[in-house]
Amino acid sequence: MIRVVGIAAMLAAGTALAGCGAVGGIVGQLTGGSPLDDSSAFAIEVGDCFTEPTADAEGFISEIAAAECALAHDDEAYASVLMADAAFPGDDAALNQAEDACSSRFFDFIGAASDYAGTLNYSYFYPSSGSWDAGDREILCYVYDEAGQTTGSLKGAAS
Repeated sequence: MIRVVGIAAMLAAGTALAGCGAVGGIVGQLTGGSPLDDSSAFAIEVGDCFTEPTADAEGFISEIAAAECALAHDDEAYASVLMADAAFPGDDAALNQAEDACSSRFFDFIGAASDYAGTLNYSYFYPSSGSWDAGDREILCYVYDEAGQTTGSLKGAAS
C-alpha cells in the first residue's frame, strides 16, 4: 500500500511554518535535529532520512523529525520532481503526477524490476492548492520498508 501525503504551507501566530498533510491538508512542521536544521518540511531534500510523519487527530501531518541515515529511520527521500503546470492542476491531477513521477524512479532507486514484490515501498509529498499559491511545485518521493525501520540508504537494496 502506498502512503500518500500532500505538502502545504500555512501561517501560524505570524510565523511561516511549512508542513505536510493528507491530500488538501494544511498543517505541520518539521522538527528534530540534524541533518536538517530548518523547521520546514520543505527542507527535506533527496538523500535525507526522517522518521514516520506524525498525524494529528484530523489526519494531517503535524511533524516530521529528521534522522541520520546511518541510524534507524523510517523514510528516505529518493527523488524530487518539479511540476510544470502553470496553475494548480487540482488534487487528483497532482496526486496522479506524484504517483507517476515516484513509481518509475522507485524501481530505479532500489534496483528492482517493476514486478518487485518485496517489502520496500514508496510514498510522496506533493503540492496542495495552498502550498501551490505559496510557490511550491515539488513532488518529493520517499522510500520506506513495510517491515520496519532501516539503517543506511535503501539505494540498490533490492538488487
